[in-house]
Parts: sequence; structure tokens; C-alpha cells
Amino acid sequence: MTQRSSSFLVLTLFLWSSTAVVAGSHRLAPAPERVGVLRKFEKTGGRTSFDGLTSRVVVKFREGTPRQVVEAVLLKRATGSPVSVAIEEVALDVSPTFDRPAGVLKAEEAALERTGFVDLADLSLYLDVRTPSSDHAERLARRLETFDEIEVAYVQAAPLPPDAYAHSVEPSASELAGITPDFTGTQYYLETAPGGFGFKAIRDVPGGNGEGIRVLDVQYSWNINHEDLPFDDERRPFVYERGVDPFPSDQGSHGTACLGMLLGVENGLGIEGMCPGIELGLVNPVDSNSEYKLAAAIDRSSTLLDRGDILQIEQQARGINSEIAALPSEWEPAVFDAIQRAVAKGIVVIEPAGNGGVKGNKLKGANLDSPELGGAFDRKKRDSGAIIVGGGVPLDATKAPTSNYGSRLDVQGYGLYVTTLGYGDLYGAGDPLRSYTARFSGTSSATPCVTGVAAIVQAVLKAAGLEPFDSRLMRSVLAGTGTPDGSIKTQRVGPRPNAVAAAAGILDPELPLLTDIKFAAKKKRLTVDGVYFKGLSSPEADRAVIVINGTPVETAWTTGFGGPYDTTTRLTATGADIADLLPPGEIVFVTVRNGAGAESPRRVFIRK
Repeated sequence: MTQRSSSFLVLTLFLWSSTAVVAGSHRLAPAPERVGVLRKFEKTGGRTSFDGLTSRVVVKFREGTPRQVVEAVLLKRATGSPVSVAIEEVALDVSPTFDRPAGVLKAEEAALERTGFVDLADLSLYLDVRTPSSDHAERLARRLETFDEIEVAYVQAAPLPPDAYAHSVEPSASELAGITPDFTGTQYYLETAPGGFGFKAIRDVPGGNGEGIRVLDVQYSWNINHEDLPFDDERRPFVYERGVDPFPSDQGSHGTACLGMLLGVENGLGIEGMCPGIELGLVNPVDSNSEYKLAAAIDRSSTLLDRGDILQIEQQARGINSEIAALPSEWEPAVFDAIQRAVAKGIVVIEPAGNGGVKGNKLKGANLDSPELGGAFDRKKRDSGAIIVGGGVPLDATKAPTSNYGSRLDVQGYGLYVTTLGYGDLYGAGDPLRSYTARFSGTSSATPCVTGVAAIVQAVLKAAGLEPFDSRLMRSVLAGTGTPDGSIKTQRVGPRPNAVAAAAGILDPELPLLTDIKFAAKKKRLTVDGVYFKGLSSPEADRAVIVINGTPVETAWTTGFGGPYDTTTRLTATGADIADLLPPGEIVFVTVRNGAGAESPRRVFIRK
């Protein structure tokens, strides 16, 4: 991360939001180079979870710290330094948090910041300090956070057990003696929207199987030899880091259930996958020494993927109390910074929102906007660029009981009663290689639903010879073309993606696609987000304009929101006349028209 003062950042953001130059009938709105992903951490108090603490402390020096200072701590040569003294008093060993050499990390950071106009963390400033016990670790983390040289220090938590919403049953010998039945009739997530995600309907479209797209799954508990997975001597994962399964009693069901949703073989038995043509990679964040190193696994995984490929992180972070017991994995600072860098590379990152905690005697989702979380999931303070997935009820797209919720959630998947591989409650109990479930649930089942649609979108783009989307553009398109969230406003989990609508909207780069509309009443400013809006790089006569009920309005093209083919992804219109065109409570129709005449499908908008 390049070093900037907070006052400079505030001034930059102020200038960005207020600068406008009048030119002809439209307003150009040039802005300072966009800082990009917001990244703000407060001191953690030395811990980030209320249980499951390990004996390892994750430490990050402040941005701009000379490399020799970090090296001195690593080599135990920083005699006299308060940080070094505190570490050496209890440390069994000190090592870099991230596997790649510091020079490689720094060079990559500089290149990404230069080409992507983003402000990234210096991953080489992270260290892991192993201590004799979790008590030693907690005391050390709290002490380290008193030093100005340290940005953050926290105790690494152990991985959370898999969601316990699908339960194994006693095996049946007679059941396993026959041929596995066909369960595709209960895979409702394959069906057409609004009930499903549209996978069957798009199968015959070029790219409709997900071919040519790489998806890397970061988790554990896989049985890649399951009868309904495609792996054999001819087809193998493009990477397979088995590591250590921290939950062997799961019998490989959790990871296998996720893989089945994506890759189930179309063979007339068992289930079918959403995107069976993808190439799949598997990376376990628990290494061969049984150390849970999720941030390093994410960073390592990002080196195996290309722009437009997908990184699925099927992990949760431990929360702060029993009611907020599980959070998105990016709650941990090192994980956030690793995700942020993967997003800057153009990789689409997808992670579950987490499955709340317990209130009274009931499992209940947590509010990610809770003040107790200190704004960690407030997009205005902290946005990694990842797509965060909530769990929805299949029938009506309302929030599933256990799913976390809040403004940071982008989209939802099925959070209840998913038919897939593993567990054995539907068929094959006792045989992990032939087991099936009809009760895979939580944000664990929701996340592959979104990964499947994202893979189809990228494959459809690739088959048409078009550029792939990055993570931010993907989340905008998935949300903007999806089935609306059926939840009450205070328990938002996001729209349900629709593969058919998303594919239809992205196949013609000459046709604008509108994905979101917002109106700020105090500023009298209408903001329209979408894809393929012609902006400042196009001749003025060709630039996109906002159209309200058939009337073009004075439009500003904001820099810093670049899209494919030198387009922009954000337009704004400001002024009293805009407010007059948007009377409160009335239905209006909004479109975006490129100068050449191509106009987006219209969207209904109702000003509150």
C-alpha cells in the first residue's frame, strides 16, 4: 500500500465527489485517480474471535515500514526494538505470513497499483509469531497493538466446523447393492428463474456448461473419487493441495457437497452439476503441519488463476460472541488483504456471508451492519471487491434462518435443502463415495450457486470472444440481473442470480446494461451503474446518457469506473430538474442510451 495521510484521502474523496466541468449539453466529471478498494482497520484488542484461538499471532507492521525492520525481527537481530523485545520474550518461532518472497510480493503490488489505480496492502509486512499457548498469544497480540509501529495484531483462530445441517444416517446394505437412483428431479436450483438459477435453460448456449473457465475451491473435506464426480485418469483437478482435513468425522462430505453442485456428472444417476465444463482446482488452507493458513492459501491460489477465473473461498471466520459466531472470512485482516489483491488481478472472488450464531436456543443469522463489528462490512470503509453470498429460502428468496445478512451482501444462493453429494441422508449412508443428501444448507450451499452462475457468465463471454468480467463488475451484473431479494429490508441477503438474464445482458457490447439505480435526495443526484456505457474515452456524440421516462437528461461520466472496451460503469445526473423527474412514490422508467442510439432494457425505479 502506498503511504497516504488520512487528510489527503479525505481531500481526494471530496474533490472526486464534487468536481464537474461543463461541456456542451452534457457534464464531464473528471476525478482524481480512484484510490480503488477501501481498506481501513482499527486495533483489534489482540483478538478477533471469542473461541477457537490458536497459539499463533498474526502481526502486520504499518505501511511504509522499511523492509530491514521486518527482516531484523525475522532474524532476531532487532535488539532494543520494543516490538522485537515483546516478540522474543514468548516466540517459539517467527515466519512470514505469506509464502511468496517479499521481493515478489512488493513487485506485484507496485505493478497492480500502477495499472489498476488501486491501493493495496504490502503483504510482506505480515508475520506469524508462534507462541507456547493461546494465552501467550493473546497477551502478545494485545501488547503488540500498543506500539505505533504495528498496524494490527490478532490471534489466529482455528477453522470452524462444517455446517451441521445435513446429517448422516445408518447405512443400508440393500440400498447400496443397487444402481444409484436419479435425484435430478429435486435439484430445483437448476431450474428456470425465479425459482432456480437458470442452468438447464442456458445449457445449449455457447459457454453454457462453463467450459474454459477455471474455478479454484479453497476448503477441505473432499472425496474426489465419488461416483458422481468426473475425476479419473483422464480428468484431474488442475491443482490438488490435499493438506490435512481438520474435520475427518465429516467423512469428506462438506467439500464433496460443494463440488457436486458444480461438477455432478450427467450420467443418468445421482445429480447433475451447474457448470460441469469448468476446470477445477482444490487448495486446502490447513497445511501438512495442521496449521490453518487461509490468507496464504488465498494468495497462493491467486497465482494459479488468470484474469476472469474464479476463486471460491468456502470458509467462515470465527466471530466475536455466541450471537455473532461466524463471519465472512475477510473479517480477518490478512485474509481481507489477500482477497483484495486477488481482486486487483482480475480474479472473481466469491465467499459465504457466514451462518450467524445462537440466540436463546435457536440458530440465527447475524447482522453484518451491527455496531459491534466496527464497520468491518461497511462498503464506505472497507470493500475487498469480493462477492459475498447470503443464504435464501428456495421458495421465495427470503433470508434463510441461519444466514448472516446486511448491506454488504451482494447476492444469495439456496440456503436450505440442497440436493447434492455427501452425508448420506438421501442415499448411500455409510459409503462416502456413493452418498447423497437433500439437506445441504447454510451459506455453504448458497455459495456454489453463485459460483456456478459466475462461471457460466465468464464462459459465455469467452465463447463470444468478449472480455471477462472482474469481481466488481461480476457482482454488479449478477445482482442487477437477478431475481429480487424477498427478504424484509432489515434482513437483506441480496438478489438471486439468473444465469439466463445475465448472459442475455452481456452478449452485445454495443447495448448498455443497467444494473443499479440510486437517488440521493439531499444531493439531488441520480447514480446509474451498469455495463457497456460509453464514457470519456468515446467521442462526445457517442457517449451514454441517462434517460428518464423517455427524456434524456444532462449526464456526467465519472472517471475511475472503467469497464470493458474503454467503457464506464457509472453515470450520474444532478440537479433540481432530476428531482422533478423522479417524484417520490411514483413509478418511473430509467434507461441508458449510447450516442449511437442503442438503449438498455428499461428498469423500473421508485424514489422513496
